[in-house]
Amino acid sequence: MPVHMLSEGGGRAEAQIPNHLQRIEIKKLTLDSECEDKYIKGHVVLKYPLNVLPNGRQMLKAVIQEHATQQSSSGIMSINAYFFGMLAKDFSDAVKQGGIVVVTGFSLIKSPTANKDKRHPCQLELFEEKKATVYVQNPKYIYVPLNELKPGVVVNVYGVVTYYKHPFPTKGTDYCSAVTIMDQSGRKLSCTLFSDKLEALPQIYKVGDIVRFHRIKTERFQGELKGVTSAGFSALTFDGRVGGPVIPRTGSKSYHFVEEDQRMLEMLRQWAASRCSPSEQNLSTVQPKQFFDLTCQLVAKAELVKSVLLKVWDGTKCSHPVWKVLEEEDILEGNAVLMYELQNLTVDVQVYDNHIEVAKSLKPGAYLRINNLHAKLHASTAKTQTSNENHLQFHLHGGTIYGRGIQVLPADSYDVQELKKKLESAEVRIHPNVSDSVLLDFSINEGTLHAQLERYQQQSVTVLTAHQHMKTTSLSNVKNCKPPQKFRIRAKLKSYEPNSLYQSVKRCCPKCRIL
Repeated sequence: MPVHMLSEGGGRAEAQIPNHLQRIEIKKLTLDSECEDKYIKGHVVLKYPLNVLPNGRQMLKAVIQEHATQQSSSGIMSINAYFFGMLAKDFSDAVKQGGIVVVTGFSLIKSPTANKDKRHPCQLELFEEKKATVYVQNPKYIYVPLNELKPGVVVNVYGVVTYYKHPFPTKGTDYCSAVTIMDQSGRKLSCTLFSDKLEALPQIYKVGDIVRFHRIKTERFQGELKGVTSAGFSALTFDGRVGGPVIPRTGSKSYHFVEEDQRMLEMLRQWAASRCSPSEQNLSTVQPKQFFDLTCQLVAKAELVKSVLLKVWDGTKCSHPVWKVLEEEDILEGNAVLMYELQNLTVDVQVYDNHIEVAKSLKPGAYLRINNLHAKLHASTAKTQTSNENHLQFHLHGGTIYGRGIQVLPADSYDVQELKKKLESAEVRIHPNVSDSVLLDFSINEGTLHAQLERYQQQSVTVLTAHQHMKTTSLSNVKNCKPPQKFRIRAKLKSYEPNSLYQSVKRCCPKCRIL
């Protein structure tokens, strides 16, 4: 096997490889270097996904960098390495980012990307058939308390999120995110994180989440210690609540997580539970002048002149009268039945400025977390009715401070599962003053929006017992056949006419019988 795992208890990597091999430093490599019986040693600071070339051969790229203690003030210490064939597959399976590798049997060619990536002008190529061999010693990660950090080092840390901004595109090609974390030492660390891939940045939902950063670099800026991304940076994000799931949120396909990590996570959760006040509120507990986070479900939306209206609910009823933005709700996009059913449980959220585009893209039924939502009393004017003066209204202002923004939560997330329990137990009632015609128009009541969405996943909504002996035919075949023909179809209803019951009958006066 071309990839050999070295024992952590066997001492340094050099002590576990063949004695005849001699080390050569990366900075001393040239196209004329003699590579036979030579090896290089370093950390895998970047490992790219396994690819398949047009000829069907597997290939993997990695970046190897010599350890910081081996570096001097001159010379390039990192080099691109390309692995081919089964060696690429074995390397992908066995080597973790940050692991120590010893590679031998390599060949050197000129690197076409040296000017762009600022790495060594040569690159390594390794083929199993050319006797290339890789010795691997995966790391045992050490996590440094925040109060012991020093400037200019690359470290691994755990911390509780006390402040964050959602990732946003920079003027270049990267995304940027700002995060402040704190641990049991009481020390805070503000981090500015950059990545060309949005999913590589920490997926933070709220203050109180717990993050794990690997290979974050510390720098002193304006007298304070800051954290910035370095080569090979990776992040895991966990729910910070005691008893929450241990499954991390991450864009990485593989990550290192062992019992020691779980122990550190639970210790941070216990510590944060008594010190970090939650910013999340239910609609039933929110008070005027509060800025809070709301986990909710979108019932309907409408695009207004300078804002977007979101009609949402969380299964609880606001303890204050709620101001309704629209008197006429014809322009709302959503299920009219459910809007009527939930009219006493929904609130109107007006979204402004940089959040408008996100709000426009939302679909009714989506599960949302709205961060830094502002609850305020409706401002009265000369034209405002006195009944609205003490009504509560909700605004998502522009900007990204305190994580302000809208996030669509995955349906299988812990927060959504907890929200669904509240939605299912909510008391949804028909208004007592509803007329007979409205009752007919709303006779397909499903109870809650959650139940309505679940219904779409059932195999069939209505089953007719006639013509069961006939096989079902696709709509495309029906449209291509010449009439008259008889078919049996099975399909999902997308639209229907008339939309209301009164459109299908002619109304007349019950006394004079005039239409």
